[in-house]
Amino acid sequence: MFWIWYSLILFDDEYSQQDLSNTWSLAKQTVNNIITQMVHNHYVILELVPDSRNRKIIRLTDRGRQYGASIVKPIFEAEKRVLQRIDPGELVACTTALTKFTSILKEEIDEG
Repeated sequence: MFWIWYSLILFDDEYSQQDLSNTWSLAKQTVNNIITQMVHNHYVILELVPDSRNRKIIRLTDRGRQYGASIVKPIFEAEKRVLQRIDPGELVACTTALTKFTSILKEEIDEG
């Protein structure tokens, strides 16, 4: 659920459930369940996109924006502080290693 909040709060973009599913490699049903709960709690509304069959954009309500910010902003601010404390060379090495790890993991999953 965190990554959905993260997207809706930090990125100035419009998202459908399909977009979030693709962006974070989450199952469509998982995203649907989370968004359904968010609608139920009045955190978001779903707005039908004109000239589309059933594509709906997820819009935060004021309540959702406030709640989401209380979850995401402290973590985002902590991430920024951490990045300021890491040497740029170490950050490049970490990114390179994580990219390699992800690539090899994908190969293993695809072969598996």
